[in-house]
Amino acid sequence: MNIVYKYILYFFLLNIQNIFSQYTDIINTNRPSTSIGAFSVGKGVIQIESELETKSFVHKSFNNSTLRGNKWNAFLRYGFLLEKLELNFESSFFHGTILDKTFPIHFDEITYGFTNNTLGVKYLLFDPFVNQNESPNIYSWDANNKFKFENLIPAVSVTFGINLYTFFNTLLLENNPYPYEDLYNSIYLSQFQKAFEEPLVTSRLTIATQSILSPNMTLISNWTIDKILANNLSFEYVFSFIYLFNDKISMFIDNRGVQNVLYSDAFFRMGLAALSTKNLQLDGFVSTSVKNTPYLLSLGFGVSYRLDRFNKN
Repeated sequence: MNIVYKYILYFFLLNIQNIFSQYTDIINTNRPSTSIGAFSVGKGVIQIESELETKSFVHKSFNNSTLRGNKWNAFLRYGFLLEKLELNFESSFFHGTILDKTFPIHFDEITYGFTNNTLGVKYLLFDPFVNQNESPNIYSWDANNKFKFENLIPAVSVTFGINLYTFFNTLLLENNPYPYEDLYNSIYLSQFQKAFEEPLVTSRLTIATQSILSPNMTLISNWTIDKILANNLSFEYVFSFIYLFNDKISMFIDNRGVQNVLYSDAFFRMGLAALSTKNLQLDGFVSTSVKNTPYLLSLGFGVSYRLDRFNKN
């Protein structure tokens, strides 16, 4: 690899990973991780990130009752007013069949509804790269890619969101089939006859950090308090590690934990992403849970597309 090629490739990787709080030449997407990055898409940019996920659950506490179905997720992002500011809307809809094995005679039913509808605003609080003027070493590829302790200093953002999925389910379906996002709610009610009711509107607060460990390695963390204004809070964390193999292919692995009134669990997701054009990314992933109440195995693929013609440079 000659020096000129190393120099060009370094800047290309840098443009992908150092997602500053401004418009970038390459699409800045959260996918396919479950985490959100600290940076916005850039002022004037409209971006859609979506996925289709096939899920299979087996719940040991309910005599291995199963739930299989498909979940569609969409995340709409818009950078407005300031480079550090982003308006976003996240929506998830599940459709599946649940097989209740808790009675001698097994029966199944079709279940569907929104599991998430959240309108949020993200603001970049701190950017450690904004005044970073260090130039790459064109004579040493290793020097440019080695780990540096100062790279552990993360960018930090805060996102405040309003959860509306209970409102939409009640409005469109006359009830909320998944209070606190519990897909097994119908079986729980048949066993315990205790209804969990979630307010029509709750809120969510997320702190996101993003560290650029090297031009081809990124570490992201999310810390979330969800269901604010409800009687029962939900606490979540996500750690995501992203690694770039080259200028088009990257991999990721993340760990997500959740604890609320109905359950606590940890989930692992990993997969690959491929940059098709500067505005289009394709990805695929597999996900599983740690516990068996319920045990989850899922597969999915996603698409991220940026409509940047509204960007004002």
